[in-house]
Amino acid sequence: MAKPKSNHVLVGKVFTSKNQLYRVQDVQGSVVYASKMIDDKTCQRGRPRKFEIAEALTLLGMSLSAMEAETVKAAQAKVKPKPEEIVEETEVLAPATKVVPPTEEEIEAKRKSLANLLAMFPDSTTTSDW
Repeated sequence: MAKPKSNHVLVGKVFTSKNQLYRVQDVQGSVVYASKMIDDKTCQRGRPRKFEIAEALTLLGMSLSAMEAETVKAAQAKVKPKPEEIVEETEVLAPATKVVPPTEEEIEAKRKSLANLLAMFPDSTTTSDW
């Protein structure tokens, strides 16, 4: 199963290093993991290359303070106000049908059916297999 995608502001940014395009896949501490780009949309499979965060920021043309400002801006955009709880009043409906106890005839028919079913099996006194 794939790892959940990091929500860092650098994830998804594209930069060039040594005439090769890279896309940032993950940021862990001061290490940036970036994969080589095959074309405009897809990255090369396999292990991503490690860059120091300072090196990645210079390749992206960003400063540390600009990245921090972008992080704060992204965090504020993700905070959503809690919606007010809507309470609707509903009527309690009575059950559609009432449970009717079985009649004596129905009970007797079930007993006969069960007795016929049990009669098909041999008693426990027989020693032969069936």
